[in-house]
Amino acid sequence: LSIVIGDVLRQVPIAVLFGIFLYMGVMSLNGVQLTERIMLLFMPPKYHPDHTYVRK
Repeated sequence: LSIVIGDVLRQVPIAVLFGIFLYMGVMSLNGVQLTERIMLLFMPPKYHPDHTYVRK
């Protein structure tokens, strides 16, 4: 597929491609338990959600 659209991809600026892949990467982190646990480090305990890994 990239062979077919290779000429088109050369016309797109690198910053645009970087932005698209950065956006896709950040959006894919939503709902991942690791990122939720990291966010718990910065959250006061009284605001922690009621998950099994928080109650233990």
